Amino acid sequence: MLFKVERSIATAPRKKRERSRRKHSKPVVERFFAWCEDEWPNFLDDGRLPLDNNLSEREFRRQAVGRKNWILVGSDDGARANSADSCSTRRDDLVNHAVR
Repeated sequence: MLFKVERSIATAPRKKRERSRRKHSKPVVERFFAWCEDEWPNFLDDGRLPLDNNLSEREFRRQAVGRKNWILVGSDDGARANSADSCSTRRDDLVNHAVR
């Protein structure tokens, strides 16, 4: 949303950009920081919560990188093998993270 607003006012004069940001961007930013205030104590009080989301990012990367490689798999057996591998990787990561 914020980038959409910025694209729409990229060439506008300064005052118009300021008015548009106050009208469209400010509510988004305020909601984001309100969410941070609600969630940050959870992170501080629960040692199980990681600071980063590397586990999630790694899983998404695997899917994105493999997408072209799997485009020709085209069989139920291939789909089952891929989903089983993905699930076991995720389970192992969660177990290893919980042990730390």
